[in-house]
Amino acid sequence: SVLVSMLEARRESSDSGCSSDDNSDVERDSNCRCDSQGFFRRSIQQKIQYRPCTKNQQCSILRINRNRCQYCRLKKCIAVGMSRDAVRFGRVPKREKARILAAMQQSSTSRAHEQAATAELDDAPRLLARVVRAHYDTCE
Repeated sequence: SVLVSMLEARRESSDSGCSSDDNSDVERDSNCRCDSQGFFRRSIQQKIQYRPCTKNQQCSILRINRNRCQYCRLKKCIAVGMSRDAVRFGRVPKREKARILAAMQQSSTSRAHEQAATAELDDAPRLLARVVRAHYDTCE
């Protein structure tokens, strides 16, 4: 009975979305395992355009036939919730990260100076009016 439940669980996980690799025990996002995640990541990073499906985009994606229709395989990965936006494009080197951070800090500093100068200019007419009023009060 334990063997039957294990087989049923394995069958359900293979039907739940992308293809599954029996050698991998760790499930990832949307019940998809490493093999489909690698396929999805490579497809997005390399901007691969697969040939349209010849079977009305209704191919059954299983472990034994997952390489037959890459168009439907990618479509199924997206359907089960894999996100194009979550695909990372490699690590950012430390120097590049430091350069980006410095540029962001410089931008925020210059923005703060610009806001302070704008505030002073907005206050200039009021300041001028007060000086003129003080001059009239003391000179008349």
